[in-house]
Amino acid sequence: MGPFGSGTSPDQTSPNSLLGTAAHVNNSDNAIWYAPVMNLDYVRGQPAIESKYIIVDDASVIGLYRYDSSDTTTADNGTVLVTIDGRRYKPVTDRTGNTAGRPGTVGLPTGYQYYDTQIGKPIWWNGTAWKDASGTTV
Repeated sequence: MGPFGSGTSPDQTSPNSLLGTAAHVNNSDNAIWYAPVMNLDYVRGQPAIESKYIIVDDASVIGLYRYDSSDTTTADNGTVLVTIDGRRYKPVTDRTGNTAGRPGTVGLPTGYQYYDTQIGKPIWWNGTAWKDASGTTV
């Protein structure tokens, strides 16, 4: 069991279950549901947080953050939170900005919407590229 425990629901079964055959939940599909709640001291001082998403509940910062594995250089600035082993967590709620400010795409869920102020329209991540409403890569 990992540091945040594990659990099952009635729709999850195992080969030894009275409920039926094996069925497993894809972790990436449920990552937000199981996001651990932490304070800033814990986030910054804890190595190997094994969660794509974390919820920060602290006196100065409250919000949902997503691990950006493509970012290895951004400093811990209160918006981007950096763990002791260099994992960078960025706020999920900031879905507006210029082209250069688009979120990192590693682990970004398909269908993620972002309003690009530089091109003046909403765009979506399709798992491979950023697309506008007409399907054009932007």
